Amino acid sequence: MVLPHEPGMEFAIERPGGDYRSLDPAPSASACATSCQADAHCRAWTYLRPGYRGPDAHCFLKNHVTRPRVEACCVSGVVR
Repeated sequence: MVLPHEPGMEFAIERPGGDYRSLDPAPSASACATSCQADAHCRAWTYLRPGYRGPDAHCFLKNHVTRPRVEACCVSGVVR
């Protein structure tokens, strides 16, 4: 399986834990990344695609960088 590549995005990666805020419903992984970059407290994020926890997508902003875990449900990223 070939995963898409976009700088700053980790496809098929979840970063569990560290959540301090969620955006529901989340319009896209790009919007989730932009929300994290605009928030001074955000260090990482995970976008949960629609259909994995209900019909809507979710964006989780994290106050610290957590360990990545391979999961098809998600797109994640780290703010450096």
